Amino acid sequence: MFFTKFTIKNYKCFEEEQALIFAIPTSGKTGSGITYVVGGNNSGKTTLIEGMSIKDQRNIKVSERLTSGDPEFHLYENDMVVRKNVLIRTESSTIKEDPKLAPENTFEIISSRRHWAS
Repeated sequence: MFFTKFTIKNYKCFEEEQALIFAIPTSGKTGSGITYVVGGNNSGKTTLIEGMSIKDQRNIKVSERLTSGDPEFHLYENDMVVRKNVLIRTESSTIKEDPKLAPENTFEIISSRRHWAS
C-alpha cells in the first residue's frame, strides 16, 4: 500500500483544504518514495505532521478548531480515501478514525535533526 495524498482542513492554521502529495517509490531507484516537508517558521509543517498522526479517540482542543467548520483529515491511496478522521459529531471534540489503519500502515516521521534506525 502506498499513500498518495493527505488532506487537512479546519485545523489550526489550515482553514481551506490543503494537500500533501507523497513521493511514490520507484522500483530499483534508491531514495525514491521519501517525502520531505520543508518550509519557513510558522508555515504549518508541525501542524501537517500532527494531522497525519491523529488517531481514533484523540480530543481536539477548542483552540485547534476553526470556526469555518469541523476538522477533517483524509488519507488517500490513488484517488480513494483509505482513512478519514473527523469529529464523531459536530458538537463533539473527539476524533473518529474510519477505518483504522493497521499498525504496519502507519507513518514513520523522522526529525531532520536526529538520527534514526528504521
